[in-house]
Amino acid sequence: MSLTMSATAAVESTDPIKLTLHDWTGQYLTTTIMGEVLKKAGYNIDYVQADYIAQFAGLESGDLHIAMEMWETTGKQAMDASLATGKTVDLGETGMDAKEEWWYP
Repeated sequence: MSLTMSATAAVESTDPIKLTLHDWTGQYLTTTIMGEVLKKAGYNIDYVQADYIAQFAGLESGDLHIAMEMWETTGKQAMDASLATGKTVDLGETGMDAKEEWWYP
């Protein structure tokens, strides 16, 4: 299967789009995929290692631009507070389906 773009819009800025990276594989994967999509569209990308909860201050100030993954069990309160400022926007789900469980032998 192949995806091609017949017409591309002009890139609005050459400033880098800053995507947050955290310390778990799923988030790293979704962020890298989004970064590559944006690169293909002509944008400059910076990946920024960010603390999961502290990233919201960076998103609100504009120092960070995109966070690809939030967990309801650990980040919902911080995300809700950030959204309430009007400085951040929830663009919806990525389509990834995560499973959070405990396993023991």
